[in-house]
Amino acid sequence: MTCVTAALANDHPEKNSVHETLSASRTITGTYLIFSGGFGPMILCVDDEQRGLMVRKMLLELQGHEVLTALSGHEGLDLFVANPIEAVVLDYSMPGMNGDQVAAEMKRLKPEVKILLLSAFVDLPADALRYVDKRAVKGVSPTAFITELEQLLAS
Repeated sequence: MTCVTAALANDHPEKNSVHETLSASRTITGTYLIFSGGFGPMILCVDDEQRGLMVRKMLLELQGHEVLTALSGHEGLDLFVANPIEAVVLDYSMPGMNGDQVAAEMKRLKPEVKILLLSAFVDLPADALRYVDKRAVKGVSPTAFITELEQLLAS
């Protein structure tokens, strides 16, 4: 993991530079702390709603995950095949290819991958859940979303 901290000259004139450490266990003090992703499981988020997709990406990156995003099922499958994805956060209702269709193809390609299906719909058809490992309702708190995903990754 690479952590970078930078202090502004106004805050700490003696530290007007960027410092880098390669240890996650060391404490870094400074005004600004930037974490680069890539030290947790790689997660693919697929959703046709860009705003929600970007929010989930930011939340997961703050948790230390490397996150790839796709705005459609087809784009998500392309990224899924080309990268070492360990988990997928997948929207159910998307144009072109619903989340259950995307999940079925992903499980066919990599049965071990963990899939969390998100939906604003409370009642989904049983067939829609056939290829997913866990289901969550869209719009829950960020903490609940992270907890759901971490439970899935630990299973």
